[in-house]
Amino acid sequence: MQRMPAARRNLVIGMLVPPLVGAMVMLALGVPIFIAMPIALILFIVFRPIMLASMRRQITNMLSDTPGFLGEHTITIGPGGFREETVANNSFTKWLGVTDIVENPDYIFFFIETHIAHVIPRRAFHSIEDSGDFVEVAGKFWKEAAAI
Repeated sequence: MQRMPAARRNLVIGMLVPPLVGAMVMLALGVPIFIAMPIALILFIVFRPIMLASMRRQITNMLSDTPGFLGEHTITIGPGGFREETVANNSFTKWLGVTDIVENPDYIFFFIETHIAHVIPRRAFHSIEDSGDFVEVAGKFWKEAAAI
């Protein structure tokens, strides 16, 4: 979630709002603060795993219902952009449509929005050097497109 501020914000809001609203309602009803705040804390502790389980269930359902979302993807890069092919689709994204290219030790991310990215596992390459070369060439194409 480091590169997904909107998703992180929504998660935090979703976990904090119910306990805070509960505390405010209790205070409005005249419940003393020393009782309302521990109850709000308990609500937060209880609500957090429920919220995370709900998110996990939604993601699992989305992944299982979307053909081509999981499984083999082929990403091909060129000077004009990159092509992604799966059993269900064949799409082309111009480099101007990429907002950022980010990498970590395990993955390469082509962000097309702040919270949407094409994720390329480094294990898809024959070696770490090959994945580094891929990122270098993609970065060169991306920067050249931005300079136009």
